[in-house]
Amino acid sequence: MTPSPKPDSSRPADAPAPAPDVTTAEPAAALASALAHAAAVAHQAGVDLDGWMRAAWSAYVDARHGLRQHLEDLRLQAELAALRDKGRMPEA
Repeated sequence: MTPSPKPDSSRPADAPAPAPDVTTAEPAAALASALAHAAAVAHQAGVDLDGWMRAAWSAYVDARHGLRQHLEDLRLQAELAALRDKGRMPEA
């Protein structure tokens, strides 16, 4: 029988477990585990839900090179189309 791992005495008892390894063969399971860990850390730090969701979204967008710019481009195109539809800006 394998002995159980010794508790890590370098961190407080109420501290969350270390972040899981997300480079495993099962990315969906690793992601779910990482998100659960992040949620636990946010809760223990007293971060409100809106703040945590904003931070998670920002981290996701930052992790995908070019996504932030693409979303800004889409927003600008939609804004220009709305102005054209209202007749406030001629088409060029």
